[in-house]
Amino acid sequence: MRRRRRSLVLVLALLVLAAVAAGGSGSFAAFSSTTSTGAETLTAAPDWTAPTVNAGVIAGTSAGPGVRQGGTYNVYANVTDNGNPPGGVATVTANVVNLTTGSNAVALTACASNCTVGGTAYGYKSAQLTAKNPLTGTQSFTVASTDVGGNASGASSFNVTVDNTTPTVTASVIAHGSAGAGVKQGGTYFVYANATDTGGGVGAVSANVNNITTGQTTVALSSCASSCTVGATTYGYKSAQLTANNPLAAGTPAYTVTATDLAGNSSGATSFNATVDNTAPTATSSATANGTGTNGLPEAGDKITLVT
Repeated sequence: MRRRRRSLVLVLALLVLAAVAAGGSGSFAAFSSTTSTGAETLTAAPDWTAPTVNAGVIAGTSAGPGVRQGGTYNVYANVTDNGNPPGGVATVTANVVNLTTGSNAVALTACASNCTVGGTAYGYKSAQLTAKNPLTGTQSFTVASTDVGGNASGASSFNVTVDNTTPTVTASVIAHGSAGAGVKQGGTYFVYANATDTGGGVGAVSANVNNITTGQTTVALSSCASSCTVGATTYGYKSAQLTANNPLAAGTPAYTVTATDLAGNSSGATSFNATVDNTAPTATSSATANGTGTNGLPEAGDKITLVT
């Protein structure tokens, strides 16, 4: 019984000390902190959808797709990220090892200039590459992409045709108008030409007419859309209007026309001669014919014929 009483006394003593500490004399402190941020709503919309490679092309110029052995080219592609919401395209790479040895992970970056090929605009473009030599046939290449979330598109396959055949300039003329070849000193004229290509197609046609108009060494000829016939010959390419030198001696000065195909093959400078004529025509004889009026009296309907 004594042990229980002692234990009870000890517990009571402890309770008293606790009470004194809480509200008795002396310096004591109690701390309390409560923080509330209110209701918060959190949403998560992860992008689990891989991007899509919509298009890929290999081209040496903006005229259209194509490559030649030993020629330079760029890889172009269009890629979209279809996540909801999309995380964004992170990387675009091309495997062109069939065209350029060792190039199995060529980086394509967001295209900033010269992004259109054959009328199609592309969002991604590689640095310039050089094709193998020799190289023939139709070659496959792939383009792959990953988005910011790490989703991979996989390799999308495309083909490019290797064209090693040069185009040919088959005809050309310099003319003031449709009647026939010819230009005068100080006169205006156009350069006309026909060019063919058995491979991927003609990409560009240009003329060097420096002997006729000083400084015009690379005059672009575009596909002719109107007034394309000169002296009964129809031409496929035509320059903008040019003005001949003045003075320019009468004669047959040489000029050249060059065609380049889509793959970059060049015909080389094909030479032609212009006709410079500075002499005005002269009437050698004349004849008159009466219409329906009185003979010997100039009237409406009468005709005068000059023979030059």
